[in-house]
Amino acid sequence: MIVYFDQFGCCELVSDSFPHTETDLLYSVEAKMVPKEDAEDPETEQILDVVQNHNLMQFANETALDKKTFTAMIKKYVKQVRMYLKENKPEREEAFVNEMNEFIKKILKDFKDYDYYHGTVDYDAMEEKVNEMKAKAEAAGKDASSLSHLQEMIVICEYVDGVKPTFHFFKDGMYEEMY
Repeated sequence: MIVYFDQFGCCELVSDSFPHTETDLLYSVEAKMVPKEDAEDPETEQILDVVQNHNLMQFANETALDKKTFTAMIKKYVKQVRMYLKENKPEREEAFVNEMNEFIKKILKDFKDYDYYHGTVDYDAMEEKVNEMKAKAEAAGKDASSLSHLQEMIVICEYVDGVKPTFHFFKDGMYEEMY
């Protein structure tokens, strides 16, 4: 089994054990409702399997993640992925930016029709990653002041045909481990 981790949040996001499709930009996973594991009444308390199996946490749309906040967070995230690609996969950077811009436009157009999640962030590992990225930037003579905090991936849940929950993960922001 392959488990995918957030490159910047340093946390588990999803595995290849779910039905999925891939594009150059996205790893998209179909989810289904299952009984909640720790529920008092598993027959009435349901949760999406992807959320339960990988401890994803939902942003509260009305309070924590409005359109303005999402836009600021996704801009920071795109900037981080671009830095990573520039250093590790320079041939992918331009396509990533173009594909991501188109995807973000789609999301912003119907912002309230989506749900938004993130992984359970490992803050110690994230701090190590920040320090590593700062050291590389400074060694290359680049400004590292914007690297005080990394933005974890925002996972988008789209209800395809209004009913089928499909989670979209950004491939360029993940790394994989085989188990």
